[in-house]
Amino acid sequence: MYNIYWLNPSQTAKQFYCDLAWMNYSTILPHHNWITPIINWELFKSVDDVVADIEKQPVDILMISNYIWNHVLCSIVSSSIKKKHPNVIIISGGPNQFDIPEHIDYMCSVTAHGEDFLINLFKQLEKHGKVTAPDFIPYLTTKNYKSPISIGKYNFPISSSLEFKIDYIHDVISKGILYDKRVAISYETTRGCPYSCTYCEWGGGIGNKISQKPLDVILKDIDLIAMSKIKYLEIIDANFGILKRDVDIIKKIAECKRLYGYPQTVLLYGLTKNSKKNKEAILDIIFENNLTDYYFMAIQSTHKDVLQNVKRTDIELEENLQLAEKYKKLYGSSAKVEMIMGLPGDTIDNFYKEMDIFQRIGNWSCPRNILVLLPNTEAYTEEYRKKFKIKTAIVGIMENEETGRYQEDFLPIDTVLNKFKSSQEMVVETYSFTKEDFKEMFFMNRAQKIIGFKLTGVASIKMREWFNQIKNKDWYNPINLFLDKLVKGELHDKDILVINGEFLDDIIEKNYNA
Repeated sequence: MYNIYWLNPSQTAKQFYCDLAWMNYSTILPHHNWITPIINWELFKSVDDVVADIEKQPVDILMISNYIWNHVLCSIVSSSIKKKHPNVIIISGGPNQFDIPEHIDYMCSVTAHGEDFLINLFKQLEKHGKVTAPDFIPYLTTKNYKSPISIGKYNFPISSSLEFKIDYIHDVISKGILYDKRVAISYETTRGCPYSCTYCEWGGGIGNKISQKPLDVILKDIDLIAMSKIKYLEIIDANFGILKRDVDIIKKIAECKRLYGYPQTVLLYGLTKNSKKNKEAILDIIFENNLTDYYFMAIQSTHKDVLQNVKRTDIELEENLQLAEKYKKLYGSSAKVEMIMGLPGDTIDNFYKEMDIFQRIGNWSCPRNILVLLPNTEAYTEEYRKKFKIKTAIVGIMENEETGRYQEDFLPIDTVLNKFKSSQEMVVETYSFTKEDFKEMFFMNRAQKIIGFKLTGVASIKMREWFNQIKNKDWYNPINLFLDKLVKGELHDKDILVINGEFLDDIIEKNYNA
């Protein structure tokens, strides 16, 4: 039996998560001792604190889960453990991995199914203490080996990891009450995605068949979540609503809220892209039962060339907009427009035209996401970069846009989560826009959040006029110099929304009428 420590640093210390991956993996390998992962990250101020938590009990295996917001911290902690305890086996997984570092023993390929990898890896570890036949382990990467084997479609188990780990769930809930934190759980009803958007690496892989969790397991899990009084349910499917049964799943959630009062809020990260009927049916139920006051309207771009370049599929733009207007009229709800800035084929003209959509929806609070190149995506390949003349800069990661004005509203400033920000490879030029265009788009993407609500007139015209008025003013000069550094890759370890110690949004608001 191995003592296993699971390290998956959260994106926030102000919310407690029931760690779905840990529950899944500990359920398929139940005969090992899976140490309860960190729940309250607010208690950890330094790397030494995290290392000490690992060292306070005998640990045979350290597993790290790398995401765009935590891979630097994961690397520093795991490297420290390896130096101090060379016999500890370190296993790395998650979507944000690059070449295998020296201190990692075994790495699970990006977007692979961790369950299939771990089951086959542990067969050899349990028998030999090491890997002796790597060809039998799908998705395996070591310092001198990369497995050619992948299983493809994932087969969900017929048992529930939530039911198996109910004591852990109750522990998270108890600590949430103790520390006055909200508790959320991420949940998947499917895995995989049939589409092949070039920038995406959604968990379970893209461009493949969808794996479905057994419906009876889902319905029982929803009951369990409701009776455990978990307020926030986050459904992390790539295309929730693509299956007919998804409407019934939402009906079940609404029924539980009526019966038990929980869950109170449902967040859908990936609504179906090809079925207006299912999307509308799901949103009808959600808003009728007050399960949310907003939803994500994923458009990504309005430009046909862009959509073709990134292989993006969706229902018609006008259908999306009509749905948003419907729910605003009936429920006062807010559609958060999801667009990506910096896609190949995008132009400065189209950037401003898209502001008319934000104006029509009436919600400026969610700026565009900025294209970053993620491992194991088509956009990350050298061929794709050359084809679209992509140039990038390594920049410090921005804080989550959903959390308030600045990082004090998101992370306590003295947590280890905030001290070790990760970086990302951001696209700053393609065949269709220059670095100077990107600088203007980056700035105005933030400015629209501040001044959009104050606009009179057509947004696409007025926003551009305003930028031309202020670009030569004294207060904009430091911003321009800062953006020069950004596109040159000189802000690889900096918060790219902070200029000379002041939040960019605050600078814009202070000088809006100047």
